[in-house]
Amino acid sequence: MLRRKPTRIEVKEEDREELEQLRNQKQQQQQQQQQQQQQTATSTLLHHLNPTKDPSSKPQRIGLNP
Repeated sequence: MLRRKPTRIEVKEEDREELEQLRNQKQQQQQQQQQQQQQTATSTLLHHLNPTKDPSSKPQRIGLNP
């Protein structure tokens, strides 16, 4: 079996910059998603611990019109 020389990959400066930009964007998106998940979990927990009582919401939910 013949062995061939390994191919050489050349990367231009523009390609390297583009790759770094994409990596940064991906990292920022992941951080934003994590922050949103934390905020959602926190707001849900606070809602369960201290629900605000709206007197008109219960009759509306069960279908009573005062």
